[in-house]
Amino acid sequence: MARRATWAGARAIALACGLLQAGADARSLRAHRGLHDGAAIAESLRAALQRRNTSDVYVVTNLLDELKVFAHKEDVASEQRYQDEHARLAAAMQLTAPGSGDRQKLELALKYADEDRVERRVALTETLEYYYTAKSMLGAATSAPDCRFLACGAHASCRQHGARVSCECDACYEGNGFTCRSVPCTAKTLGSAAPVRGPMPPGFPVVSREAPGKVAELQLAVFGNDQIAVVLRDAEAGHRGSLIVGRTNGMAVEFGFREQLGLMPAFGPRLAGLPNGRLVIIFRDAEVNGTGYVMSASVNGTALQSVLSAPMPIAHGQSERGALVALSASR
Repeated sequence: MARRATWAGARAIALACGLLQAGADARSLRAHRGLHDGAAIAESLRAALQRRNTSDVYVVTNLLDELKVFAHKEDVASEQRYQDEHARLAAAMQLTAPGSGDRQKLELALKYADEDRVERRVALTETLEYYYTAKSMLGAATSAPDCRFLACGAHASCRQHGARVSCECDACYEGNGFTCRSVPCTAKTLGSAAPVRGPMPPGFPVVSREAPGKVAELQLAVFGNDQIAVVLRDAEAGHRGSLIVGRTNGMAVEFGFREQLGLMPAFGPRLAGLPNGRLVIIFRDAEVNGTGYVMSASVNGTALQSVLSAPMPIAHGQSERGALVALSASR
């Protein structure tokens, strides 16, 4: 029983050291785990940065790695203590008569040791769930063994893609799998574009651009009065990204030609239109553990062309899609 309290206290101290509020105990950690919307984990990460008072964006990831190492070392040491005590108790029981008072005390001690072991395994699982979830929320490459170690947000589920597991928003929601917002719900399979009423316009649809080979990811943004922009990743062109600018014209959409974002791959491309008519684009250069980039585009709506800035690196170790939010004062 004493070791159980020792483990719970050590776990709480480790989590509190730069990750959770000082004085948090094992029960508060379970309360965090119960909030599967990820709010408690996100708040603890923000608090960690504030307490460290540093501009180092990797301080939290380093603390998380230290937490994981501590948890595994404590688990190995505790398991060895359990095995030693179990062997001592079993040997002592061989020397006592069945049904005697000493035998009953030894059996009770063995029961407590087994309960302590179960409690320790639960504590380790909860700690690793915190570790893998927080790392994934920060965009770092995650290697969670399975979905038991990811606490997805509200309206999100853990899904497996090959050897990787990740949190993804459910249908009719959009986000990073930890924070999901409601979006208009559409059918999973869409038919060909067609006018709501009346005959098909002559030549409909008109797309004055080269069609991409194999679109793996795509996002569309509306900006200005009648302008739209599409950013995509072409899996048959080295996973490079492209930007396409268009405008609505009655019931049809006119597109310009594709403009490559660069020669590097562009995984998780996202874009947002600003009030001044400019565009901001983000992507990462690898599916796992890539570098995140941001770039802007100045759009010529008349010619359906854009002038792209050079990609600027903003983060390392990225494995999830980013998100862009245009504010009213964005320029």
